[in-house]
Amino acid sequence: MSNIEVLNRTDLAGRLPHRFENLLLDDCTVNRGSRESEFRVTLAPGDTEGRGLFLKQGSSGNWEVMTPFLVELMALGAIVSSGDLPEGKNAFFAAISNFRREGIFSAGSLLQGSTAFQGERAGLFRYSGRAVCGEASAEAKLVAVYVEQNGGPAESSRTPGELPALEPGTPISPPDYKHEAMFLLDRLHSCTTDPGEVVCSYTYPQDHPLTKGHFPGAPVMMVGPEVLPEGWRELD
Repeated sequence: MSNIEVLNRTDLAGRLPHRFENLLLDDCTVNRGSRESEFRVTLAPGDTEGRGLFLKQGSSGNWEVMTPFLVELMALGAIVSSGDLPEGKNAFFAAISNFRREGIFSAGSLLQGSTAFQGERAGLFRYSGRAVCGEASAEAKLVAVYVEQNGGPAESSRTPGELPALEPGTPISPPDYKHEAMFLLDRLHSCTTDPGEVVCSYTYPQDHPLTKGHFPGAPVMMVGPEVLPEGWRELD
């Protein structure tokens, strides 16, 4: 029996049940012997699967893949290369390191990538990943751990920061250079010029499209905060 598997989107949905309609890969070739993967995907505005969510307009005005999701693609390839998930378990990526990106990952162009299993120690599974799109490239190291699927909501170890006592804030409308669900500011609390400071907040809606199935019963956001302009500061 060959160690090579070619998986289409239906096959991938079975290997990645926590992704639901946010499944990013179009297809993936897996070497079960070496636990390596090669994946392919084309993302474009108006994508019939709704994956335009992962795009933004760059400074040139052209649409491109958001940088955090280049690593997400590698993570999905790594999960698929490891075979079926153990019953009752989810793969959770605990660390990303050595990330490098060069060039623009243009929307509508074929994006190809690969992952390779690097070893396991103390329940931590290490992978390397790479993605290319034309002349653009990205690479990273990833560490995954298998966690209980029904572990319930995680408790935060951080104390929420308190916003200053201000008058009711002004709603912030999302821009048109990315999907509105990917703009993580929704209310302005204050804006001063001396010193120059802007205080904003964001409340994740319970029906945010990125939490569907990620993970069932214990939703986790899979994106970082907005990139703030120089001179801005982020509040917890």
